[in-house]
Amino acid sequence: MKPLPPSIREKKRYLKFKIHAEKDVGFGEVADAIWDTSLNYLGSEKTGKANHWLIKNQFDKDRQTGIIKIRKSFLNNFRSSLAIIDEIGDKNGFIEIQSVSGSIKKLKND
Repeated sequence: MKPLPPSIREKKRYLKFKIHAEKDVGFGEVADAIWDTSLNYLGSEKTGKANHWLIKNQFDKDRQTGIIKIRKSFLNNFRSSLAIIDEIGDKNGFIEIQSVSGSIKKLKND
């Protein structure tokens, strides 16, 4: 089976975010917080269709920044779900979206 050509594929966007928390948090805690909030806010169907993915090798524990891949059509809904996060792991904190781009390379230059 041939892969779909780029013109037909669903477009994706990348969100660069920064974590503001009492103490540093790890990748697993951030991934769990994002997943749980997405399920609660969007529901399981939209969460599945949004196809969000926290990119592990782009997560910087020292700077508390990372990148999430998301489908373009669910970008605004997903941003809303990130805005209601008030606890990451067992620490109080929130996620600030710094920028949105169509490629990871552009986000790294920011």
